[in-house]
Amino acid sequence: MTCRKKGNYSIKTHIFLIFVGLIGAAFFICWIITRFLLDDYYLYNKEKDMLSAYLYFDIAATKGILTDDRFSVEWQKMCNRYNIDVVILDSDSETILTSIHDEKLIINRLMNYMFSENTDDETKIIRERDHYKMQIITDKNMQGRYLEIWGVLDNGNPILIRSAVENMEDTAKSTSMYLLVMSMAAVTIGAMVSFGFARGISYPVRRLTQLSEDMSNLKFDAKYQDESRICEINELGEHMNKLSEKLEQTICELKMANSNLQEDIQEKEKMDEARRAFLSDVSHELKTPIALIQGYAEGLKEGILDDDESKDYYYDVILDEATKMNEMVQRLLTLNQLEAGFNQVEYSRFDMVELIQNYLQNADVMIKQEKVTVRLRNTEPIYVWADEYMVEKVVANYFTNALHYADGEKIVDIKVEEKGDKAVFSVFNTGEPIPEDALPHIWEKFYKVDKSRSREYGGNGVGLSIVKAVAELMKVNYGATNYDNGVEFWMELDLH
Repeated sequence: MTCRKKGNYSIKTHIFLIFVGLIGAAFFICWIITRFLLDDYYLYNKEKDMLSAYLYFDIAATKGILTDDRFSVEWQKMCNRYNIDVVILDSDSETILTSIHDEKLIINRLMNYMFSENTDDETKIIRERDHYKMQIITDKNMQGRYLEIWGVLDNGNPILIRSAVENMEDTAKSTSMYLLVMSMAAVTIGAMVSFGFARGISYPVRRLTQLSEDMSNLKFDAKYQDESRICEINELGEHMNKLSEKLEQTICELKMANSNLQEDIQEKEKMDEARRAFLSDVSHELKTPIALIQGYAEGLKEGILDDDESKDYYYDVILDEATKMNEMVQRLLTLNQLEAGFNQVEYSRFDMVELIQNYLQNADVMIKQEKVTVRLRNTEPIYVWADEYMVEKVVANYFTNALHYADGEKIVDIKVEEKGDKAVFSVFNTGEPIPEDALPHIWEKFYKVDKSRSREYGGNGVGLSIVKAVAELMKVNYGATNYDNGVEFWMELDLH
């Protein structure tokens, strides 16, 4: 294809015009600003200088050092630095200090100002305060325009400070002209530099265009839209598009295949790990009750017992262990459903206190067997917003856990407290606190702090895992807190 389309031009010309245009525009803007704003800028700075000088003399008058030799040197330096003239009079209109050789006209002007006598000069007041005025005047006697500040110092001495405006205007004009000349020189030099720079870029770009034709069968995912006015770049873009079209299809297919494969591998690894852990834990938990059932059943079969009382004991042990196995299986199924998300949260408004009372009535036989004192601290209804079925599971697991591990005074305290927009349900049992290093792990499946007591009370290390699964499903906080005389398990529920 040919690169010389209508409206397009070479990259060399493009870069050259941009460089020259930017340099020229920058200097032109600077010249415009200097030409029309520099006068005001100089005047603004001069106003600040003269006000600083006035305040300088005002402080000196307050300190009473206007006539000191050291101060005389300092104020003359300041006048030279700011390019200003100053005259200060005393109460008898005698000169205290002045930087003007022929101060008669200036003193007369100051006296006219002080006594409000009119002059033929054109005056423009810039700033007026209680003790001074700042103004621009056209002095017909001196044949010039001046910026003046006049008034009285803190000790009552009249003062006049002035500076020629023409000096500022001449400086601004000189600066503006200097900048214009420098702009023209900079544009000329910039044009030559940019021309050489553009020429250096044009050649490698053309070279890349030729190379792209040879690389059209290689992999490349770039896409180029034919929007540039640079013909070489457009040519290069067309060849890059050929590469990207071939690469896009191949890369997309490869990424999709790799992604699916990686997901399948990770899912398989998770399933294998979960299956191994589950089988290991279940096997460990079932080993003891199965061994007991097998042992007692063999004893009955072999007829080692002669009396009916011993046989009844063996039957009771077998039934008890079978009941424990069934309970563990049911809890495992419940936990599996909760963790897998099979159970949907069905929110409803119900009385938490009534739910606890109903549960305690059903657990009365178990409470009497364990010889534990159970105290429910609430009598008034407290309504919560949660899944009633799941909350009942939490109550059962917390209470069963407290009942099994109650020791010492063997007291179980149950309460529901309103805290802000939450209701905190808690179950406390007296006994030994849980070791601090074990607290983070008690919610894990099959984790037991006291493995010996777990067998005694029929625990299986699943109850608190069910509590955790319920809390995460309902998105509420839960936890356990140690006290000196026992442990408290708690869960937050929404009041609204």
